[in-house]
Formats: sequence, C-alpha cells, structure tokens
Amino acid sequence: MLRFTRIFLWSVAICLALALLLMTQSFKRKAKNGEVEYQCYLGRSYFEGKGAIRNYKKAEKWFRLAAEKGHDHAEFYLGLMYYEGKGVTKNYTEAEKWFRLAAEKGFTHAQYYLGLIYYEGKGVAKNYTEAEKWFRLAAENGLPEAQFNIGNMYREGRGVAQNNIEAAKWYRMAAEKGNVYAQLNLGSMYKEGMGVAQNDAEAEKWYRMAAKQGHTDAQAILEEMHSTGIGVAQNDAETERLLRTAAEKGDPDAQFRLALMYEKTRGAEKNDTKAVKWYRMAAEQGHTGAQFALGMRYEMGMGVAKNEAEAERLLRMAAEKGDPHAIIGLKILKLRPSRLKKTTPSKAQ
Repeated sequence: MLRFTRIFLWSVAICLALALLLMTQSFKRKAKNGEVEYQCYLGRSYFEGKGAIRNYKKAEKWFRLAAEKGHDHAEFYLGLMYYEGKGVTKNYTEAEKWFRLAAEKGFTHAQYYLGLIYYEGKGVAKNYTEAEKWFRLAAENGLPEAQFNIGNMYREGRGVAQNNIEAAKWYRMAAEKGNVYAQLNLGSMYKEGMGVAQNDAEAEKWYRMAAKQGHTDAQAILEEMHSTGIGVAQNDAETERLLRTAAEKGDPDAQFRLALMYEKTRGAEKNDTKAVKWYRMAAEQGHTGAQFALGMRYEMGMGVAKNEAEAERLLRMAAEKGDPHAIIGLKILKLRPSRLKKTTPSKAQ
C-alpha cells in the first residue's frame, strides 16, 4: 500500500511538472508575441523563481518589455530591481523613474517605495513632504508598511505637524494587520499615554502580539513588566517563559537575566547548572555582566570546578570593557595568597 501511494504521488508530481512546463512554454510564446500580461508574468517567474529557475537578467528583460508598454506591475518590478541592484546595477534615479510611473497609475507598492525614496533621499533630494504624500496614498490603500511609516512621521513631526493622536491611529491600522513594528510602537504609546489614554493592559496586549512574532525588544519589555509587576500582575513563571524564549533566540541580555533567575531562585528553581549554562552563552557574546558572574563562579567553584586561570580570563574580558565589578574582582583575585610571590626574608647582616 505504501509503495502504491509513493508511486501515485510521484505520478501526480510528474504530471504537475509537465503541466507547468507546457503552461510556461505557452506563456513564453504569448510573451514573445508581445502580449504584455504574459511578459510581466514571465518577469515575475524569473524574479521570484516560481515556475522557472530564478534569473534576474531574464526577469529584467521581460519586465522592461512590459514596462515600456506602460504595464504598472512591470514598472514597479523594474523599479525594484534598480532599487535593490538585482539583474541591473543599483540606480536610485532609475528606480524613482519607474516607481513614479507605476505609482501615478495607483500601484500601491510603487507608491510606498516612491515614498521611501524621498524619505531616505536616495537618488533625489530628501523631501519628507513628498514622502508623506506617497506613503499616505499607499496607506489609504491599506498597505501596513505605509501606515506604519505615516504613524512614524506624525510621531516625529516629519513632513506633517507632530501629532501623537494621528500617530496612534495609523499605528493601530498597521498593528491590526500584523505589522510587528507598529504593534511595538502602539504598545509604547499606551504605556506612556502618548496620543491615547495611558493603559498598561493595552500596552501589554500589543507588546505580547509583537513578542509572539519574535520581536526581542517587545519580549524584553514584556518580561520587565511581568518581573516588576508594573502595569500587570507580577508573574515570575511568565517572566521565566519570556526570558527563555528570547534567550533561546540568542539575546545575551535575556540569557543573563535568565541565569540570574536560576541563581537567585526567583520564579525558577535554583539550578547552578542552568545558571552557568546561560551565563556562559551570554559571556561568549560579550555580555560583561555574564563574564563577571561566570568569572566569580570559577573563582569560588560554584557550579563549575574551581579554576583561577579561567576566572581571571573572564574578569579581564569584562574589566577591559570597563565593567566596575570586574575591575574590582580582578584586583581582589590578584591579592589571593596563591597569586602572591613567596619571598624569603634576607638575613640580618
């Protein structure tokens, strides 16, 4: 039965591949005959590597043919290729030209990128007013990245009068569509009471949404809220969970704070082995607090075999970065009896 299933699946895969090949060949014939929709379709196939092996040179060829006939999608993609330097030499002036052609036809992503060109001053003079114009058009068409940028412009007063109420409004639109940066910023506005009534529960809600998408800043803020009980009920178990999530993704601050939890038994069972593990991971990434803590453990033999040489190495690393605790620890270490040279008193003459 299993063998039959495998043969069946292979047959289906072969049939689909053949169908895709025939369809692609048909589209190529139509594209060569000048049908603009098929020229753009082939361009996307080569650009995205879907239905064809990715080939930016071929993508540029077909996009250009369609763009020169006024196809808005092709104009946008040709602009994107110049913007990113894919298949062509990076050229922001050319990118602006093609983005504008598509943007003026109402193509949302082209409007967004044209706004980005003016916001960053790439290929054109930096112009926040012009950037806001194009971001707004894209934002009103529902693009969350543009809505987030409009929120930023209101928050910072760039291209528009500074207005936290408008900033929060646009952040919310983007946040509700899943934009992680808008979720983080909206959480901050609720936390600080900027443009909205101060509301720690709402802040926690939006920070949590951003944290679930892996945003480490949101995870850190959420962890601090639960650790201190500011704005939410103190919850050490949740603090540990949040720290572990960020620590496992390589955040050195989270690794250090998680080690502290295992060392100080707050919210987690005291566990020297786990404390050493997370201190080590943070120390290896240059976290001076972790280097100091791990160095002292080697000095005292806590959770690791006593090793003065390793203790000195770790303390020195932290001290060289200016950590005051490590500087003092290194001085104390050098005063240990085992480090002092034994001297023989000279005989009286």
